Amino acid sequence: MPSSSVKPVHLVLLGLFAVAAGGALYVIDRQRPVDEEALDELESAMLSTSLDLQDQLTTDIDTRQLAEEKARADSDVGLRLAGLCNTWIDFDTDHPSESTRANRDRACNDYRRYVESGVLPDERAD
Repeated sequence: MPSSSVKPVHLVLLGLFAVAAGGALYVIDRQRPVDEEALDELESAMLSTSLDLQDQLTTDIDTRQLAEEKARADSDVGLRLAGLCNTWIDFDTDHPSESTRANRDRACNDYRRYVESGVLPDERAD
C-alpha cells in the first residue's frame, strides 16, 4: 500500500472537533428538560459535519498521494524504471519465455512499487 502521512494539523482539527462535539452533547444532555427533536437535529448536524470533515481529509490525502505518485513517475528514476518495464514488455512479446516473463514482471513491479511507495528496487526486502 502506498505510504502517505496524514498532516498532523488534520488530526488535531478532527480531534478538537470530536472533543467539542462530545462536550456539546454533554452540556445539552445535562440540561433539563431536553427537547428530543432539538437533540436529534444537533446530533444529525454534528454527524453530518463529522462526515464532511472525514470526506475532506480523505480527499486531501488522496490528492497528496496522487501528486507524490505523479512526481515519482515523472522523476528520472521513475522514467528509467518505466523504460525498463516497457523494454521487457516488448522483449517478452517478441521472445516469449518464462525467463522474459519473469524479467518483465520484475521490472514492471519495480516501477509500480517505486511509483506507489518510493521504494527503489535495491531497497526491497524480497
